[in-house]
Amino acid sequence: MLKEENLTAKDVQMLFMPTAGDAAAVFTAGRAKAAVTWEPYLSSSTKQSPNAHVLVTTREKPGLLLDLLLANSDYAKANPDAVNGVIKAWFDAVKFWKTNPAQANSTIAKGLGVSDQELSEMLKGCKYADYPENATYFGLQGNSSAPFFEGFAQAQKVWLEAGLMTKTVNADSVIDVSFLKGITV
Repeated sequence: MLKEENLTAKDVQMLFMPTAGDAAAVFTAGRAKAAVTWEPYLSSSTKQSPNAHVLVTTREKPGLLLDLLLANSDYAKANPDAVNGVIKAWFDAVKFWKTNPAQANSTIAKGLGVSDQELSEMLKGCKYADYPENATYFGLQGNSSAPFFEGFAQAQKVWLEAGLMTKTVNADSVIDVSFLKGITV
């Protein structure tokens, strides 16, 4: 996003926060001029900060922020059935959400402690990725220009420029899609 505005990481002062909630709290308290956060913090922060202006969301930039399911590699090797079960449960939940959105949203809202209407606002632009979308994103058809690999390369450029890393790494060294490949949906 900085590049699109002809800016670099050197043009902004970055303050790294432990959580998205912390980032929103610092912004809401006026101790930061901008913040990267997500729901439910985005909605509460913009409501509490009268001068807040949302710059960009995944509504305008699908894929800008991702939620990924991660497992420690040692754990995954020792507990493949558990990892497969979690992945399968995710895809079952996405299928349920897509076929029963009102019931699923009500359950999610209750879990987050918000109203159904608040959740509806939070979910605008949110995308729950099913198996075919994951297969495309991670290039399970053998496409090395899959979105994951492109995004990973772009992120590394930003991190190098910001001094957050000193050398790039091969994307294949940080991802294992074998569990995803082995899932039947």
